[in-house]
Amino acid sequence: MNPQPESPTRSISRRTIVGAAAWTTPAIVLSAASPAHAVSSPGTPETPTIEFLTTPPAVRSGETFGDVVISVTSNGKNPVPPGTLISVSVDPLKFSDGSVSREFAATGTLESVRISGISSVGVPGGKAVAVTVRYSTALAHAFLTVDGAAAGGVYAWGYNYSGEVGDGRAGTRTVPSRWLGNEKYTAITGAHGTFHAITTSGTIFATGYNAYGVLADNGTASSGTKGPQGPAKTLDGRTFSASRFGQANSCLDSTIFTFDADGRLHGVGNNPGGNFSINDGSTAGTQKGYNGYVPVGLEILARNPGKTIVSVSDAGWWRALYLLSDGTVWNAGANQRQAMGNNGKENQQYLAAQTVTASGAPLKNIVEAHATQDSSVYLDSAGNLWGAGKNTYGQLPGLGAKGAVSGVAVPLTRPEGKRVVKIWVNASDLESVFAKAEDGVIYMAGNNTTGYGSIGTAAASANVWSRVIVPTGKTIKHIEFGGEGGLYLMTDGSVYFAGKNDTGGPGTGVTAGNTVTMTQVPLPGPAVDIAGTYMDSYAVIVEG
Repeated sequence: MNPQPESPTRSISRRTIVGAAAWTTPAIVLSAASPAHAVSSPGTPETPTIEFLTTPPAVRSGETFGDVVISVTSNGKNPVPPGTLISVSVDPLKFSDGSVSREFAATGTLESVRISGISSVGVPGGKAVAVTVRYSTALAHAFLTVDGAAAGGVYAWGYNYSGEVGDGRAGTRTVPSRWLGNEKYTAITGAHGTFHAITTSGTIFATGYNAYGVLADNGTASSGTKGPQGPAKTLDGRTFSASRFGQANSCLDSTIFTFDADGRLHGVGNNPGGNFSINDGSTAGTQKGYNGYVPVGLEILARNPGKTIVSVSDAGWWRALYLLSDGTVWNAGANQRQAMGNNGKENQQYLAAQTVTASGAPLKNIVEAHATQDSSVYLDSAGNLWGAGKNTYGQLPGLGAKGAVSGVAVPLTRPEGKRVVKIWVNASDLESVFAKAEDGVIYMAGNNTTGYGSIGTAAASANVWSRVIVPTGKTIKHIEFGGEGGLYLMTDGSVYFAGKNDTGGPGTGVTAGNTVTMTQVPLPGPAVDIAGTYMDSYAVIVEG
């Protein structure tokens, strides 16, 4: 294993660009309208050109694409001047502001336009969507693909607090064990001691701890040795039909957020401090529980007519933050550590509070928003990071000294000065932030007490971005966390673990010490999705 290499820098020529496009986008179909004029001798009209330099790989429905980079020239050689407006449409995909068609100002370089945050929310799998670019007489198309969902059985291991491993047995599991039943699953998420998984038919089965009714079975008894319970129900007893999970990461509370088949966000379980953004009288001390799925985010949506919720991130017993289709961030619950970033009072309860910057203006153009216990971190469409709340462990480099607090969103430092394209957080009390840079290198900052950050040590990375050590030849696709361990899904379907081994985190039977660089979890096939619980259980959907 070696730290991820940084891509060498070099000057860009048209030959370099074309070569890169051929390697990075072999499945993209590119077409350009025939020019009205040919470039020839001086005095003849110039022919503008459009070329897609990079296009991202396919994503699953509900996910966000990587960057699209477009080159626009006035004559096949010279980039159009800075500020030139380039029209781009992506319907039925959506830009980070919720629109399907926009004009972008050119940079004046060969990388004329870089577009981040194109979302596939609401677009079914198995569909290729045209990105159409227009400038003057030039027209070009590239296709972004929304994959059909792969499916398989759930394999779980770890502490098995209340039967979340789902194999019909009690006690800690130190190697992966398959859930009971023959259901095929496409997505999985976790909470305090609970897993929820969506089946190929859109129903949900759940295992584990059932405090506040989080199993959505209209009861409160944990699954124990019964295996997966389901299908999940709404509060009034109907079968709940799911499209995707709403939460950005597995959360530490007994709460699960899920979008229904019509794209409306629902929640089940605990509503501490009013995290659900519904006016049900819940407070930090008298929260209500729901043993079936209910619509959530209603107070926030009432303040934002015409907007939709893209994702939600739960900070546990205090608050949740909601990312809307226009790229703004709203919060519900108690303003613990002022992490709502709304310039509000510490611990004040809000059902709909908007995150703002130091000027008082709303934080905009956000493509990802995540909550840790004491803080919030945001990624904008330009690849910049923002943070709010308490920098408890130095998880927010640039916010201030370790322990500093900001009640509004402030800019954070970029890892080694690079644009960021993806973020994850450990939302447990071991708070940390992980950032993927534009060159593919992944960094972490914050608490690393058990070594779960895979940086080669169990020491913290306070206010410093440290490179995550990844096995040679592997590329991280997704990261999830238990209370004291990290689970890493690679693009080839392999899964790795780093962190505390006491509940069998590596999945190899080892239960002593810490794993401070990733070790592979033995699985019977490639993984589709991963999840963790605060109680240090882990689960993987294995294709097949």
